Amino acid sequence: MNRLLLIVLAPLLLWGCAATGPAFKPAAAPKDDQVLLYVYWPETSAFGMRTATIGLDGTPIAELGYKGYTVLYTAPGPHRITQLFKPWPGDATEVKRELSISLNTQPGRIYFVEFRTSTAPAPGGTRIQWALGAVSEAKGTQGIAECRYQPPLAK
Repeated sequence: MNRLLLIVLAPLLLWGCAATGPAFKPAAAPKDDQVLLYVYWPETSAFGMRTATIGLDGTPIAELGYKGYTVLYTAPGPHRITQLFKPWPGDATEVKRELSISLNTQPGRIYFVEFRTSTAPAPGGTRIQWALGAVSEAKGTQGIAECRYQPPLAK
């Protein structure tokens, strides 16, 4: 019975509904004393029904669904970007861990941070993986193209 339940529920846990909102549109260039930061979650094969809370320097800035992106203007300098899944009852400890990266940003520049989830074969089933990382402007522009805008959280 448990195996049947897992077979039925697995697709729902791995895939889900994509983000809604306007299609990607580049934001205005940052001013000389600003940084433009895009954070996006491209097409996924895992955690599609989850919401990823994105943080900047300890403050939540957005909640992304898969195929979603947000944009933020901020001051240049060192920043810590984080990702944490909104909790679900029964989450494994590993799912509750916060991912983070550090960026030392320069004035007037554009930065792309990608949150990626995937699946891989593993002994006895499937392993779900996720990572957060800075990517080049070329890769970011390509990866964000199919994403939908999700506004930053209100301050």
